[in-house]
Amino acid sequence: MSTGLITNYLVFICLYVVPIYRMGGIVLLGKQSVLNNLVMDLSYHAERVAARRMAQRDGLTLEVALQTLLDKLAGTAGLPALLSARQQERDRVSQLRSDKRLKSLASRQQTMRQKQIEPSQWRLNFDGSARPNPGCCSIGVVLVAPDGYVWEQSSQVAYGNSSEAEYRALIAALTLAVSHGASDVVVMGDSRVVLDDVTPMTGRAVPCFLDLRQQALGLLAQIARVQLRWVPRAQNQRADALAQAAFVR
Repeated sequence: MSTGLITNYLVFICLYVVPIYRMGGIVLLGKQSVLNNLVMDLSYHAERVAARRMAQRDGLTLEVALQTLLDKLAGTAGLPALLSARQQERDRVSQLRSDKRLKSLASRQQTMRQKQIEPSQWRLNFDGSARPNPGCCSIGVVLVAPDGYVWEQSSQVAYGNSSEAEYRALIAALTLAVSHGASDVVVMGDSRVVLDDVTPMTGRAVPCFLDLRQQALGLLAQIARVQLRWVPRAQNQRADALAQAAFVR
């Protein structure tokens, strides 16, 4: 119920005495019924609990006890002003929640749009592994062209820890993309450490990766448009399988 309607009801309630009429067996509800509904709807749980106790103690109906409590709470401002203020606050909170839901929905839709890969874009997945850690490193790379053609790479590389293996996998992946003239590439991997390290805005550069970072940034600079995306391991399975397969060759 809007604030305007409540105000009209309250003016009607305060200025007129409209008893409950019984006409031909039909009950027409007047001001007291309207007021009772408003009081019950806009009262708080603690107030209704207190009203029940008062009603039991003094032999009153719950409606009368609740209205008595709210009358005292309203003070000189009066019950209509109290109810109107509460309705306005309820409307305000409802609007805030609605705005929050709309904002959340817009954010989710934007995220979904950002995750979509356009038909004209190249898809590049990379993964790396070390056995033991540190130990022998292996890489797995999958490059998919806009026309659906797929290139895969699986090999052992150098010695290091798992993060270095991931970095070398990224470098190999970017090298493959550059060699095929890819100009709009979505790069996906499950290593936040590596992806954050080559993303300037994160400010999370790791000193020990300086040489690897410079190689990766040099390759990224050769691609006109690049999106770096972290994906969960479940969405990077082919690259992971290629990295693991390199150990058994």
